[in-house]
Amino acid sequence: MGLFDIFNSEKKTKNNKSQSDSKIDIINNKRIAIFGFGNQAQAHALNLQDSGISNIVIALREDSKNISKAESKGFKVTKLSKAAEWADILMMLISDKAQPEVYKTHIEQYVKEGSCIGLANTINLKKKINNI
Repeated sequence: MGLFDIFNSEKKTKNNKSQSDSKIDIINNKRIAIFGFGNQAQAHALNLQDSGISNIVIALREDSKNISKAESKGFKVTKLSKAAEWADILMMLISDKAQPEVYKTHIEQYVKEGSCIGLANTINLKKKINNI
């Protein structure tokens, strides 16, 4: 067994899919909005795209310098509020400083009940909980 053979030794589920395939199925039919397109957001979006997820939008401000960058990678770009209304999964991959304003203005009143909001950095959440 070679070093990289461990990636080919996945267990099969009863429907003959590998475990890693069945895990991606959890989000395969979900609508995913990536907020931001800096280094971290771009990496998240490209990893999802490389995994076969196609229902992804990049949520950016209308004056963002990253619009053409995201579009050149094959992503649809949309406004922040529209993305919050549309998505089942929202990934907030924007600066800590921008998170509170973006959440309050573009997500809180638009997000659907049952949607999942992911944060790559939770410093703002921690501050709110601890009243810092």
